[in-house]
Amino acid sequence: MNAVAFTESVVEEAALAWLRELGYATLFGPEIAPGEPAAERESFAEPFLPARLRAAIARLNPSIPSDALDEAYRRVTHVDTPQLLDANHVFHTLLVDGVSVEYLRSDGTTAHDLVRLIDFGDVDANDFVARSVRKLGRGFYGVGSDHEAAPRARACSSRDRVPAGTRPQRDRDHAARR
Repeated sequence: MNAVAFTESVVEEAALAWLRELGYATLFGPEIAPGEPAAERESFAEPFLPARLRAAIARLNPSIPSDALDEAYRRVTHVDTPQLLDANHVFHTLLVDGVSVEYLRSDGTTAHDLVRLIDFGDVDANDFVARSVRKLGRGFYGVGSDHEAAPRARACSSRDRVPAGTRPQRDRDHAARR
């Protein structure tokens, strides 16, 4: 009986193929990594692709002034809470409900509006992207771990990605003993 190796790359390729069938664009992670000619972000600390996010915000909200769109972008990319669970909740709310903005109309009155991040009514209006995370040959792109993805990125542990004050007590005690 010949056994086929079931590896992470097999799962990744299957997931990417499925997402392609659903209409997602698929990108090769190493090609869009910071420092590469086709880089789509400046740093692995950015969990989003800035130019794509800005373009989507502008495309989905053509009647809202650019200053208000810039404010929505800032609020989405800089969630003001140190707790990871709270940050996820805030981001989810912004993603689903939209980002509340206010701006001055040409007649001097204040307008209140919602900046949409996703068009739930017209799925084709969205820019869905999936990127591969593995790299063949020298180096390995671990799933969900952009910090380990680029040869030029600094080495870090999962502890480096957790905001201060959110680590379990046992981890803080261990760090204090070092």
